[in-house]
Amino acid sequence: MRKAVVDTNVLVSHLFGGNPRDVVLLWYEGLFDLCVTDAILAEYSEVLGRGHEVGEDAGRLLSSIAEAPNVRHVWPRERFRAVAADPSDTCSSSARWPRRPM
Repeated sequence: MRKAVVDTNVLVSHLFGGNPRDVVLLWYEGLFDLCVTDAILAEYSEVLGRGHEVGEDAGRLLSSIAEAPNVRHVWPRERFRAVAADPSDTCSSSARWPRRPM
C-alpha cells in the first residue's frame, strides 16, 4: 500500500472544491494510506476548525481521518527545525477564511 502525508492546504482546497479534491477522493477510495503525526492532526484540527463556511464538512473530514482504517499514526524518530521560528511571520496564525458572497 502506498503511503502519503497530505498537506493541510490540500484538505482546505478539497472542502472548497479545488483541484486537490482528487487527492482526498483517492484516499477515501483506499488507494493510499494517510500518514499523520500528533502535530499534523493538531494542525488539521486547528486550520479546519477556522472554516465556519465549511464547518460541517470540515467536521466530517476530521471524523473520517480519525476513524478511517487507512490512516496510519506515525511517530517521527528525529525532530529537526528546517526553518527557524520567526515571530514576525504571523500570516498563518492570523489568516481567516474568505467570506463567500451571499
